[in-house]
Amino acid sequence: MRGFVDPPSAPQVKERISACLADISEWMSSHHLKLNLDKTELLFMPYKTSPLLDLSITVDEIMVTASRSARNLGVVLDDQLDFKEHIRATARSCRFLLYNIRRIWPYLTTYSAQLLVQTMVTSRLDYCNSLLAKPTSLRHSAPTTGSGSKF
Repeated sequence: MRGFVDPPSAPQVKERISACLADISEWMSSHHLKLNLDKTELLFMPYKTSPLLDLSITVDEIMVTASRSARNLGVVLDDQLDFKEHIRATARSCRFLLYNIRRIWPYLTTYSAQLLVQTMVTSRLDYCNSLLAKPTSLRHSAPTTGSGSKF
């Protein structure tokens, strides 16, 4: 048998998150570590039918505000967990790298061009590539070598 529980109100959520961050900060300082609250991001994932709460929490006199997306280990998580923001950020980064590689392309040997594309672009696509829907479209836009083959 299942029961219905009302979602918590904004003050309850703020109180719980503040207490949790305070506990984490205390634990880290007791282990000679520092929680960098300037880089701390708060990602609030409501139910699809719930309105987005405007959360801003103050911990150790530093304000932490909620956002729609947050970066963790290079992966951009968003409040819908559909990874669209991560795909956009990865594609934007790879296109920028390919643009810069094309600018210096005439000055590179074939080997150095291959190495540059593989290390800069392919490594970004391969990192957490199971999240990406169509990584091949960016690979096909890589510059071709003098023989016409792609990397």
